[in-house]
Amino acid sequence: MCGRLFCLFKDKEEIIEILKNDLNTELNCSNFQYPSSPKYNISPTSFLPVLTTLNQLESLHWGFKIPGLSQIVINARNEEV
Repeated sequence: MCGRLFCLFKDKEEIIEILKNDLNTELNCSNFQYPSSPKYNISPTSFLPVLTTLNQLESLHWGFKIPGLSQIVINARNEEV
């Protein structure tokens, strides 16, 4: 399975407006950083906009990292992790 499952082509203001309308509430966007151009092939190690449970929009790291390992693990089997 490939880790490249996302594309991000809306601009920052559109995403914030869509979420505000869907949630009918204010969002905290203080930690939200957004890429300057559309990304159609987002890979692990990229940052993505994520809506947290506190209605906070943040940029979080996409991937699975095991403490002590220097690289991102992708396509890992349950028996190997």
